[in-house]
Amino acid sequence: MLARERALQLALAEAAMHVHESGGDNTGARIQRYQAASNVKGTGFAWCDAFCDFCFSQAGRALKELS
Repeated sequence: MLARERALQLALAEAAMHVHESGGDNTGARIQRYQAASNVKGTGFAWCDAFCDFCFSQAGRALKELS
């Protein structure tokens, strides 16, 4: 199975858990885990891109940002 297929399966599994923000905007235990997979430092930022980074990282193919 390709990494993108594994990432999609992971994304669907995460979506099925109905992850949502808690304790404020762009925060919560699971959301902080997504944000930790991102190249952006810290927490509290919009987590939609970090979610993709997390799924690909878990699938074994981390996404690399170009500088």
